[in-house]
Amino acid sequence: MYNDTVNDILYVGGNIKATPNSSGASSLLMAYDGNEWWDMGEFTGPIYDILVHNQILYVAGGFSKVNGVSSETIAAWDGNQWYDPAQLGSGSILRLKVLD
Repeated sequence: MYNDTVNDILYVGGNIKATPNSSGASSLLMAYDGNEWWDMGEFTGPIYDILVHNQILYVAGGFSKVNGVSSETIAAWDGNQWYDPAQLGSGSILRLKVLD
């Protein structure tokens, strides 16, 4: 769970059954703006950490894809699409932290 206090959005990730018909077998990332929940993406493995920095949402975990996009252990959302921020490194990422 991550509370983005700048944009007033709560992000929650995990094995979430988003709809009555969904299996809940994959990890989902959901967002809540105080009025409604929406589905941010489906991950092929567990979500360990969530962070927003410079208006980019980063998700770390034990996954290899998000919404079908290859992204090994870390994925980034730019407001329009998911991508692999490969410059951040590889391997098992359990926690995210901004170092200024």
